[in-house]
Amino acid sequence: MSRGHRRRRPAIPRKIMLINADHPSEVRVAVLVEGVLDELYIERASNDRITGNIYKGTVQNIDRTLQAAFVNIGAGKSGFLHASDVIPPNGGYHGVLRKPRLKRPPQRTPGRKLTIEEMLGPSQELFVQVVREGMGHKGPGLTTYVSIPGRYLVLMPALGKVGVSKKIEDQAIRRQLKERMNTFSIPKELGMIVRTAATAASDDEIKHDLAYLKRLWGNLRKQAKSTEPPVLLYKESDLVTRALRETLTADTDLVVVDAEPAFVQAKEFVSGVSPATAEKVKLYESKDPLFVHYRVERQIEDLYERRANLPSGGYMVIDQTEAMVAVDVNTGHNRERSGAEEMILNTNLEAAGELARQLRLRDIGGLVLVDFIDMAKPENRKKLTDTLQEIFSKDRARVSIAPISPFGVVEMTRQRTGKGIMNMVFNRCPVCGGRGLVRSRESLGLTVMRSIREVLALRPEADNIEVVLSPTDAVDFSNEFRQEISVLEGKDGPRIMVRPDPIVQAGRLRVVAKKDTVELTTLEH
Repeated sequence: MSRGHRRRRPAIPRKIMLINADHPSEVRVAVLVEGVLDELYIERASNDRITGNIYKGTVQNIDRTLQAAFVNIGAGKSGFLHASDVIPPNGGYHGVLRKPRLKRPPQRTPGRKLTIEEMLGPSQELFVQVVREGMGHKGPGLTTYVSIPGRYLVLMPALGKVGVSKKIEDQAIRRQLKERMNTFSIPKELGMIVRTAATAASDDEIKHDLAYLKRLWGNLRKQAKSTEPPVLLYKESDLVTRALRETLTADTDLVVVDAEPAFVQAKEFVSGVSPATAEKVKLYESKDPLFVHYRVERQIEDLYERRANLPSGGYMVIDQTEAMVAVDVNTGHNRERSGAEEMILNTNLEAAGELARQLRLRDIGGLVLVDFIDMAKPENRKKLTDTLQEIFSKDRARVSIAPISPFGVVEMTRQRTGKGIMNMVFNRCPVCGGRGLVRSRESLGLTVMRSIREVLALRPEADNIEVVLSPTDAVDFSNEFRQEISVLEGKDGPRIMVRPDPIVQAGRLRVVAKKDTVELTTLEH
């Protein structure tokens, strides 16, 4: 065959959305850009996700110190509603909710913010939406600024005007979208935010989305009037629909689904909101697993590691604690021929891009401290700051970034919406309690010896001491502390017996003092 007639390889799509729904207990959605995992969403049947749900609830308690109210929404722990998330003067939605009885009527003066006790009263009815999942002993985060997303628009009843997404920065496009929205019939009391997807949508598609949102809000109002709180009024869509609504953009080349029911669901949703895009949705029919075929599984496993490698040979270490996330950037084996300052700048810029990707994929929120490599030149520090601002401006979560400190540390906060992939995949280690450390053999042995002396001081009449350890710890202790045990036993001392127990976890111990066969006291560590 001549060169001119060689068959060309099919072009690899630049951006692909993969929907893995072949197992009933878990659904995963991955977005690949040129083969690299760019977005990941996981939803499990065992985890009842409530972010995005809208409730009619009641105020249970008002905390003046926190300037917050705790609201009963009928979903386990009470929700946390801060004063800044309350529509002034008393939560809004008049004509839908009963009029509140306030102990202190609001004193509205220019420039003064109302306090929580001026806005809300005990047992007051509220329209609230969950914006953050509860974590540990904390209940879910709430807001009264309800928003219901469509494909091209976001309905915000409390807004009362039409706005354009901040992610659309081109002023000409913003003006064009506002002019288009003025041609549609939008009730004055309703607010709408135009999403980025609307830039490529037709007028008919936007009208269809608008009609759907207006109909949905009308149904919510009727339900709220006819039911007593606490009650769920609106449940956020499942992961398949949510992912298609939020992440399917015009530059997505292909959507691949590996389960027939999810494929039908995806096809119907896309056909309804964007018929021209429906042909991109395909059913995966190969025998090998979808995520294996597209080499996604290995990339997901890398997210569970502390270390994330950079293209130039550098790396960063990500440590999550209960209070914050600490990230340390290192040059690693990066030894460019160019000057040290330029090499450090390039490593830091690579780390900035990878940091945004890792926080997004791991769904990390809260306070993040990043220890970049120190740079001597002020212009390089400014370049890094500008790069961080530009990269994180594309993040769907709200991100605030402080200037680089004199020590090269960047403080930033990222909106927490979910529990994070680590909390979903892993349980806290019962041995180390989440510290990542286990007692050394020497430390454990010394603790055992101190515990033996303690029980003997408490019960000097004991003639039998039983030390219970894990099998491995029992062998190590018997070998390394044999002489000390013999000294304690002596001529008239108690008999000390080391008993291995496979149920006992490594690093744990139990010391039992007995008289004949009667148990006198027990110490556990």
